Amino acid sequence: SKRNSVDIFLKAAGYLDCAIQNVIPRLPPDV
Repeated sequence: SKRNSVDIFLKAAGYLDCAIQNVIPRLPPDV
């Protein structure tokens, strides 16, 4: 169903956002 796919998309976006927040501080400052 469309609603279920939207819920999955929002969860995926949330996980991606968390992953980005975890990765950014580890990047060298000159990048």
